[in-house]
Amino acid sequence: MGKKVAVLLLAGLLGLAVTSPAGELSVLPPPAWQLPQEGCGDVLQQAGLVLPGLEFLVCRREGQPAREVARYRVRGDQAAAVEALLREKTGMAALERVLGMWTLPAGGEGRLPAGAGRTGRVFMGEVPLTAALAAERSQWAQIAWFAVRVELDH
Repeated sequence: MGKKVAVLLLAGLLGLAVTSPAGELSVLPPPAWQLPQEGCGDVLQQAGLVLPGLEFLVCRREGQPAREVARYRVRGDQAAAVEALLREKTGMAALERVLGMWTLPAGGEGRLPAGAGRTGRVFMGEVPLTAALAAERSQWAQIAWFAVRVELDH
């Protein structure tokens, strides 16, 4: 695997890659971020949500205005179970296939459960890195990764 491909794969997993309207994948410059604040980390685990197969990647400050964002990934063959638990525990909507990608419908994000100590929105979607054509949920195992993102409110 070439160095450029490896960088694009890593950038995609961390949410630092974008796809142009022409379908070209490019790496975004790292977002402005500071060292994580106390309490930033695996916020789903801190909220008492145990999601088998979900792998915590990073929590950092992103965007303008800066907010804490925790990023996770889950393999396609475990994504349905993670989606089901997030739907049950956070009220997140079911993923829908839109333009060939599994993503949340507009306004379909979940909320961290009451009593979690913090509030935030929970998002999930397919990581667009593979050429897998998973038109049905039963084919999700063909998708390498799904991403979960939690944006903490302040």
